[in-house]
Amino acid sequence: MDSTILVVEDDPHLREVITEVLSDEGYDVYEAMDGQRALERIESLAPDLVLSDIRMPRLSGIELAERLKQRRHPIPIVLMSTSNNAPVGDGPPFLAKPFALDDLVALVARILRNNGALGGGRTPGNLAYLP
Repeated sequence: MDSTILVVEDDPHLREVITEVLSDEGYDVYEAMDGQRALERIESLAPDLVLSDIRMPRLSGIELAERLKQRRHPIPIVLMSTSNNAPVGDGPPFLAKPFALDDLVALVARILRNNGALGGGRTPGNLAYLP
């Protein structure tokens, strides 16, 4: 696979696990410890997908999602957090922590297979909200 994914997570252990699992699936995976660092990495990486925690220092996942949406070529993003931090309304797909790694892999594959066709919004029947 030639897809590039940026994992944005301030918990180093979880960031490492996600990176390892997606790397094992054949993706080119890079890391950032917060939203601000992610913006810097996005300029050089041009990832196909961003997976981001919501609550982080310096720049939250919500703020990062807004900035990615405003780009000339928006980048799909999946937000991750505990279910009590779930965004409401029509926003990017959300993955509730803790999540099964198989669910993460399935969601990433679906988004990339559709070439980011989720476009930052939820569509009926997708894996946007996972238990």
